[in-house]
Amino acid sequence: MSENCLSADKVKIGAVVLAAGHSRRFEGNKLLLRMEDGRTMLEVVVGHLLRLDTVVAVVVARANLELIDLCQQLQVETIFIESIGETEKRDMSVSARAAANYAIEQRWVGMLLCLADMPFIGSDTYQEMIRQKGLSRASFKGRPGHPVFFPADLLPGFSQLSGDVGAKAILDSNADQLSLIDMDDAGVLFDIDTREQWDVLMKRYVVG
Repeated sequence: MSENCLSADKVKIGAVVLAAGHSRRFEGNKLLLRMEDGRTMLEVVVGHLLRLDTVVAVVVARANLELIDLCQQLQVETIFIESIGETEKRDMSVSARAAANYAIEQRWVGMLLCLADMPFIGSDTYQEMIRQKGLSRASFKGRPGHPVFFPADLLPGFSQLSGDVGAKAILDSNADQLSLIDMDDAGVLFDIDTREQWDVLMKRYVVG
């Protein structure tokens, strides 16, 4: 168990970072790209979460030895999934199901679901989102983004997920419960899929 885990007398709320996807439009692993301060993209995201008084876990493909090694260095929990094959390479639901299963096994009362390729989200946003009780999604000027907080009663529904929509199906089927938490943080909108996006965002934003 990593050092950042909650003690037994505290309510167990955890954060899970999805980091098992393919960097199909990058050469190499985008999560290992270096930010201005020298940290990798994954280190920046995990670093924010480690400031929270909560468990932090990372979903990673079992074959991705570089990311596994980095997770060990960061002393976070690791949730392994088998390498996603060609027919499943666009299936984000594999990672989402693994995250929810882990949260259920750990008997968390809530899970903050985060994306590893969103390094421009500030610490204050994560701090605010981990305090939520019901289904909540970070937003900027009314536009929904990430991370998303899922209460425990919605986690079993992840077992039915399939395809590349990930947890979107859970959000859609529980839209009446969803609260958008407006943040003064445009970083909640920007995930990095291409080298061009990376170059533009690196010029516009400073990591918080």
